[in-house]
Amino acid sequence: MKTHTKLLVAALLIIFVSCNKKLSPQTSEVQIGDFLIFVEKSNDDRITLYCKEGCAWKELSYALPIGKRLQAIDEFGMTNAQKPTPIKDKTLSNFLFTLQTTDSGIYLEGIEGTAWTKLSFSLQPYSKQAINQNGMTSIP
Repeated sequence: MKTHTKLLVAALLIIFVSCNKKLSPQTSEVQIGDFLIFVEKSNDDRITLYCKEGCAWKELSYALPIGKRLQAIDEFGMTNAQKPTPIKDKTLSNFLFTLQTTDSGIYLEGIEGTAWTKLSFSLQPYSKQAINQNGMTSIP
């Protein structure tokens, strides 16, 4: 009887671990694309993103009050994190992340197509920070 209990516990543990892997937003099965984006913050609440590689857009600019809301960004531009763009283009990177301003700078959360799950950095007005699929990078 003890052997059956041990086997049952082992089987349940394997099922639990495999289910949790599938629910994780960033797994090894996720395709990581190549993209390069510059994030710039102005003196007011304006954020400007410049995509240099892997996007259908070149520049996005909008007001994002500190800590008020998240803005989802994908290879096509601004989107909704709960309803991402269903269209996929093989010539573009497939990524989705959210951006939020904080008192100390910028907070990003990778949802799809990034090797990172969270990035946070300070950003002085009118300076830029480059990000790519692997995280923060230097501006070329």
